[in-house]
Amino acid sequence: MLPADLSTAGACAALCDEIARRGWQVDALVNNAGFGVPGVYAGSVVGAPGRAAAGAGRRRSPSWTHRLVPGMVERRYGRIVNVASLAGLLPARRHTLYAASKAFVIRFSEALSEEVAG
Repeated sequence: MLPADLSTAGACAALCDEIARRGWQVDALVNNAGFGVPGVYAGSVVGAPGRAAAGAGRRRSPSWTHRLVPGMVERRYGRIVNVASLAGLLPARRHTLYAASKAFVIRFSEALSEEVAG
C-alpha cells in the first residue's frame, strides 16, 4: 500500500514515480472524481477557498490516465474505468459544473477507447 493525499498538487506524479521505482505496474485504474460548485453558476465563486479539492479530481483524472495508459498500451493489457453519471448527459440546473465535468468524463472515455482500440 502507498498512502498519498491525492488532493495535493504533485501527488499523481509522486505516486506514479514511486510505483515505477518499485518496479510495479498498474493494470487497472478507476477514476471516480467530479467537480461541482453548489448553487447557481453566476452566483458561485469557483476559485473560493475549499473549492480546490473539489476540482482536484476533475483536473487530475486525465493526468492519472496520461501517466498510466502508455504502460498498458505497451503491455497490451490494462483496464480503465472512468465513473461518470447520467448528469453528464443532461444540463443540470444548480449543478452546472458537475454536469459538465461528467460530460467531459464520458467524451474523454469514448475518445480514449477509440484511440487505444486494438
